[in-house]
Amino acid sequence: TMRDPILVLDTDLRIVSSNRAFYNTFGVASGDTEDCLVYDLGDGQWDIPALRELLEEILPHNSTFDDFEVTHDFPHIGRKTMLLNARKLYRPGNHTQMFLLAFEDVTKRRSAERATEKAHRELQDAYDREHKIATALQRPLTLETAEDAFPGVSVATLYEATYSEAEVGGDFFDVFALPREHVVCAVGDASGKGLSAAVRAMQVKDVLRAFAREYPHSASHVVARLNDYVHDSQKLVEGDVVEAFVCLVMAVVDPKTGEGTALSAGAEPPFILRANGDAEELSINGLPLGVSPQILYNTVPFRLEHGDTLILLTDGITEARNAKRQFLEHEGMLTLARAGQSALTLRDMGRAILNGAKQFANGILRDDACLVLVRRQ
Repeated sequence: TMRDPILVLDTDLRIVSSNRAFYNTFGVASGDTEDCLVYDLGDGQWDIPALRELLEEILPHNSTFDDFEVTHDFPHIGRKTMLLNARKLYRPGNHTQMFLLAFEDVTKRRSAERATEKAHRELQDAYDREHKIATALQRPLTLETAEDAFPGVSVATLYEATYSEAEVGGDFFDVFALPREHVVCAVGDASGKGLSAAVRAMQVKDVLRAFAREYPHSASHVVARLNDYVHDSQKLVEGDVVEAFVCLVMAVVDPKTGEGTALSAGAEPPFILRANGDAEELSINGLPLGVSPQILYNTVPFRLEHGDTLILLTDGITEARNAKRQFLEHEGMLTLARAGQSALTLRDMGRAILNGAKQFANGILRDDACLVLVRRQ
């Protein structure tokens, strides 16, 4: 017994036989089908242009035909989508030919497919809207600073996304002046991706500037207050705590003397590349912002001599990975920095570091990368 409706037609397209599934599906009686022209069946409900095309134009020139789709409004059962499968049958005894038609009702399947496609389009539209908003928010987070923006030092700021289709992340950098011409430079990475990470990064960048002006003489106080802000700003959403942390490395430099302080909150340590090529890691670390309140962040002092370069970066550079799954790491980054140290501009040196990291990773970084270079003139 076949579950799908079946018709057997002669060469004149009259019904020779049909099965019970056909009667039940289309609401016709067996006495109304025998020797009936298929187009006259059920008061002409089968006089369908697509069916005529199949029976009169396609099937005569082909021994088989599969999955010919027909959508039609039937009087008793409504709008249906059917897949028609046809075969030519030969009866050697009397040398006659017949056509076997099998009908598969795919109405529910097509409806489910349309619903899935609609849901996918809606999700894609929602993603595109969020991505556009996040991109707009991230743009000011990574605006380049002019190399000669601050007297006494040269500055280069660079940002490199993983790839053009990547989801927007929470990487940011900032360089700004404090009273007495001290220069603050910072590089951060808000956890997560997309709109929420971009919003969090923008908040941290703005609040960092505010606290830095409130405590211009203490980078430790600035970051401690910033940490409390990030921790306290975690909101309850439908009963769940949104745990969001931010990694940050920050330095404050006096361009006149070259003296400065630096600290790190869960971020990559700062480095100093001396004018003679020697490198120094400012080894200090603390918990990422937002993990726990009321944390004291220690600072490390440093001094830039003329021609020395301070390097702040995110782990998108040091964690660049090659085909052997080896990381670039700090030493690899410093090798690239030394190779670009004699570049015409400080930005060219930064670009040499980023390009070298991408080349090491076979052309694709696995995470966004931010880089800030400060060189004492």
